[in-house]
Amino acid sequence: MTSLTLAIQTLQNSLTKLQENHALSTQMQHQFQRSGPGLHRVCSFCGLTEDSSPSLVVGGKAQPSTVSRKDNSNLCSARRPESPVFTPEQMQAIQQALEQLQANGITLFPHPASPTASSGGSPLPLPSPTIRRDSMTPDSMDGSPLGLGSHPQHVPHTHNCVKSAIVAGLRNFAAGVGVKAAVALVPHLMALKWPKFTALWNRSTFRFGLFLGGFAFIYKALNCSISATLKESGRIPSFLAGAVAACSIFALEPRDRTPIAVYLFVRAMVIVGHAASHQPWYPRSLAQFRHTDILLMCLSACQILFAYIFEQDTLPTSYLKFLLQAGRQDQRIISLVARTGRNEPQDVAALDSYVMERKIVPPFTSWKSVLDKTARVLDQKEPGCSLMHPGQSCMTHYFYFVLKHFFQYSLRFYVPLNLVSAVLFRSKEIRKDPYAAVKSVIRSCIRSSSFLALYCGNAWLMCCLLRQANILNGLSTWCLVGPAAGVALGLEAKSRRLELAIYCMSPALQSLYRCLRKWNVLPKIHYLDYFFFAIAMGVIMSAMQNDHHHMLYYYPSLSKIMKSLIGIDSTEPLMPPGAVM
Repeated sequence: MTSLTLAIQTLQNSLTKLQENHALSTQMQHQFQRSGPGLHRVCSFCGLTEDSSPSLVVGGKAQPSTVSRKDNSNLCSARRPESPVFTPEQMQAIQQALEQLQANGITLFPHPASPTASSGGSPLPLPSPTIRRDSMTPDSMDGSPLGLGSHPQHVPHTHNCVKSAIVAGLRNFAAGVGVKAAVALVPHLMALKWPKFTALWNRSTFRFGLFLGGFAFIYKALNCSISATLKESGRIPSFLAGAVAACSIFALEPRDRTPIAVYLFVRAMVIVGHAASHQPWYPRSLAQFRHTDILLMCLSACQILFAYIFEQDTLPTSYLKFLLQAGRQDQRIISLVARTGRNEPQDVAALDSYVMERKIVPPFTSWKSVLDKTARVLDQKEPGCSLMHPGQSCMTHYFYFVLKHFFQYSLRFYVPLNLVSAVLFRSKEIRKDPYAAVKSVIRSCIRSSSFLALYCGNAWLMCCLLRQANILNGLSTWCLVGPAAGVALGLEAKSRRLELAIYCMSPALQSLYRCLRKWNVLPKIHYLDYFFFAIAMGVIMSAMQNDHHHMLYYYPSLSKIMKSLIGIDSTEPLMPPGAVM
């Protein structure tokens, strides 16, 4: 056994004795019992009355005393330990251990209070010391040339690093396959249909598992290796390991890489912004702003709803499909709004077929009279509202649309989603208190459904108002329709708002980039998705490894996911909202 190991063991034994002595001391408090009706309560051991007047023990019985008690100790003198906490020999051994650790470049944080050998004082409870390695010596490598047998500061495993990486890779592969299959199951549950085997277990499912498993394996192995090579376990090793492990994204199909990369990049930028908000140079007014989540949702809604109406080919295919279903409007009506905003000729044949399918009766069938010879609208008020909500005013249609959307689409969308989420991530809460868990799921379904219904209803109402004012165009849609829809996020629970805003920001940024490319403002950038993903994982993993207590406080969902996938955990307490990251 090396001298460094002996020093660490000596300190651990000393700390254990301090904690045991403190636990014993807390059990030596007075035990007051009432001596009779209307009398003071008296300690059954030393005879001390509850009003802090002392007493003397004579012949095994407590006798009152007139001597005034000057100390405020809650410990019973008759039950105090008689032996000192540490002998002089033990104090000398502790001092030598501390010197040995300092000679090897190892410090203790937080710095423990120096133990005393006095018998009268009660030792204070000390937290378990966290060893920070400023430099790793050969004695600390356990004989491994790359340090794969040792563990940097925040690595939670207690066995070999190679074994930890392999176990994490296999576990995450299984978790990725299961999550991908569960997500594929949600649309079938909404349609009340049982899926085929190939719909759940296909090539895409196993590639997603390979992506998660590969990232966990590479990150675990590289984090230990880089920490040993650089002789430190701070932000640099975790950032480099996360950035390099991001190459696992190539295991995904090309269409799946960009949404994941952009989503995590946005999340990483939120973490960076949050950390910057606690710095002295950051504007105080911005640091005190408490509605960043709603602001992000409004910004994302600006681009998403603009693209939904005017540039649908720039949105991700799967997300556009979701918008077309959630919007509850025919594609021909969306085209009508877009052509009106661009002042382009209307597709008369398509609108005729729409009128016939919906059996829209006169006077609304005379909508062609509002077109000029080139099929352009003469006034933006018509025929948009006459065909979108015939027989109803804009406000009447708004309330009707929101209620219908809530019951016919929003609930059917969120109920299966919340049930699957509860089973996957809240199984312990369900087993502990099923009633509270079910109540929470119901509340979440109602709030989320209200948000989605109001989001869509506000967007269409604003389109109607812009047409009524004859100012419907791309710019007004971007500036007004998006914020009107985004404020509906206030109906969601505070803990979910930022998650939804970040999720919506991903397709918004993808659409913005494609619009800029379409308008010849930006060139095509190869491997941009990997670049975003590498930066995102470097930032996220660095924050998780070095500021996990802050991440757990401010981003609990992300912290729980990373803990489940990567195995990162922390015994440090949660930091208050005002703490500096």
